[in-house]
Amino acid sequence: GPANNASAGAEPPPMLWNSALAQLLERVDEKEAELQLTAEQIAAVKDDVFGIDSFYLQRAEPSPLGTVFRGNLRADSDVVFQKVQDKLAASSKLKGVRLLLLLDPLPLTLQQLQDGEERQPVFLALPPQFAPPTQGLADYGLAAVSLFATTFTTLGFALSAFLLSDDGALIDQLQAGDPQPIALAAPIAVLIGGLQLAHEGAHLAAAAKAGLKVGVPIALPSLQLGVYGCITRLLSFPKNRADLLDFALAGPAVGGLLSLGLYAVGLALSGPLNDGSADLVAAAAAAGGSLPVLPSGFLQSSLLLGGMAQAFIPSIATSPTVTLDPLAVAGFASALLNALQLLPIGRLDGGRVALAALGTNNAGIVSGVALLLLGLQTILFGDNPILLFFGLIIIFFQRAAEVPAADDITDVDDGRKIAAAIAAVFMVLTLLPFPAAAPLPPVNPSDFGF
Repeated sequence: GPANNASAGAEPPPMLWNSALAQLLERVDEKEAELQLTAEQIAAVKDDVFGIDSFYLQRAEPSPLGTVFRGNLRADSDVVFQKVQDKLAASSKLKGVRLLLLLDPLPLTLQQLQDGEERQPVFLALPPQFAPPTQGLADYGLAAVSLFATTFTTLGFALSAFLLSDDGALIDQLQAGDPQPIALAAPIAVLIGGLQLAHEGAHLAAAAKAGLKVGVPIALPSLQLGVYGCITRLLSFPKNRADLLDFALAGPAVGGLLSLGLYAVGLALSGPLNDGSADLVAAAAAAGGSLPVLPSGFLQSSLLLGGMAQAFIPSIATSPTVTLDPLAVAGFASALLNALQLLPIGRLDGGRVALAALGTNNAGIVSGVALLLLGLQTILFGDNPILLFFGLIIIFFQRAAEVPAADDITDVDDGRKIAAAIAAVFMVLTLLPFPAAAPLPPVNPSDFGF
């Protein structure tokens, strides 16, 4: 393929240093000179790894990211990658060397762009001294603190579901030290926590199956939903895009399906409570304040979840409030947070799915458009705290692109693309219209004497 005009000693272009791979190398504090293979290692790669039946090598050159081997693929990318990895593992001279198959990380020159040239597949070699980031005591400490805070906010969200129950006696009970509100809210909090645990457990199971190293999940507390999900860092390169997609999609698939199932069961149990025979708030009070009473707009803020509620509880269209079984409250919140995690942005589950299904270039475009739309949605509907705070979390923690797979060229199969499309449809239907009606006000900790 054509060579890009970038010398080893020149300052790397800004777009290179903004790439996920460059950020990874910066995090491990490697200098450019330390990322290059030695002359002996380059010779070993040429003699022992590449061949006429896999990758026809034209030249090797240094780059700000490591040694780049340019040439032509002599077979399908997945076949070439596996042959190269097998020969690399068998070479005694290349212990610890990594070879990544990806599109040329160096940008094309203006002349190449004008000539219609495209970035070509290359092998990027990382030397043995390169070590991906690891977990330290600070990471585990942060995970523990975030778990404690999330427990607090999830219980607060569960308590907020009872603000309209029993003529609003919840706050007076809490201020009087009555433990009954905590006992009523605890099952909802436990269900939300359990569904999030299933989400993260599915991620970890997929990572273990693929041999992918991941960091300890760091929970993101939220007063609006109890929890916004978890940040789980990748500590190694996925073998290929299929493994990345399986890892990213496992959590939302398990968490989303369980949440929708729980929500449907809760709605079925809530139907008889809203048959119009009694005032909704009075019905909850008659039950000893043991059932959540929520504004109908809370459920109607989601096209999918509101439609399900309309099917089970027809009176929701005309009633200002709705009485719900605790299962429905937990299922609704968890389904919504799984949909938020599927937004195709950065290192969210949806961003990783987009990267695996669409490739680096297309995923970058989709991520930028989604981030722009999220910003516009927040501006146009600024009274929605869920989008506002989740958008801030994305901007500060999750908007960066994910590191590429070791084989970042081979596309995923059609079955995985269909699964990704289904996940995208679930995300869109759950988040739109968002919000069409005013959601339940967020929990104010001062109301509960926290």
